[in-house]
Amino acid sequence: MSIARLGAMSNPITAPADAGAFRFDSRSALSRAWPRYANLVLGSWLFISAFAWPHSRDACAAAWISGAMIAMNAFAAIWASPARIFNVVLAGIALAWQVAAASHEPTARVNAMVVSGLVIVLSLVPPSRGHAVD
Repeated sequence: MSIARLGAMSNPITAPADAGAFRFDSRSALSRAWPRYANLVLGSWLFISAFAWPHSRDACAAAWISGAMIAMNAFAAIWASPARIFNVVLAGIALAWQVAAASHEPTARVNAMVVSGLVIVLSLVPPSRGHAVD
């Protein structure tokens, strides 16, 4: 048995799909994955907003950590759509954390509520049925 064969994927059903997990194909087309791209932008905005205007230390940490986690998960959900459900959980945690941390900062609190709410709504949008995976 060759070394190459030992390193091969053991499940031939998923092997073709896993081989190019992050390549641009029909799963990542903007027309099919637009809610995931929108969540990527919203997570990035939440990250950037932590440094865009003055925040308390707690509100800043809540915003940049939550934003980074939402953006990274949204990136993965572009290709693995079931991962989008985890963004509902992340946005719920982000909402609670940021509202508590920014209780005396109305701008940061409203920003957190709007972004987290939009992430939750967009994460619940199912993937569109388009072409089969290339």
